[in-house]
Amino acid sequence: MLPQINNTKMHELQTMLNTCMMAIVVTTNDEKLVVGLSEKYGNEDVISRNQTFLNLSGMEGGTGAAYSDENGLTISLMARQFELPRQYDAASGSGLVVDTSALTATTS
Repeated sequence: MLPQINNTKMHELQTMLNTCMMAIVVTTNDEKLVVGLSEKYGNEDVISRNQTFLNLSGMEGGTGAAYSDENGLTISLMARQFELPRQYDAASGSGLVVDTSALTATTS
């Protein structure tokens, strides 16, 4: 659930609808997996022609009009890949930083 949707966040999500992405998924066991990336089917020369990718497949939200309503969106992502997800190695950098207010996640 992405809370407190505004025009800026909605515009950013709209631009993701036709974008091939990669992501790091954090499981309930704090295990980090990379999805939307493939070693076997990758196209390193032109990353947009990669055969495996992650898509924003749907958004469902509430307006917060009633007291029981939530103001936010539930986002569905779908990964097209032909291999098991790889583990993200946090030891190669300082880790994963997620900023939900800016809709970004960065690694360093």
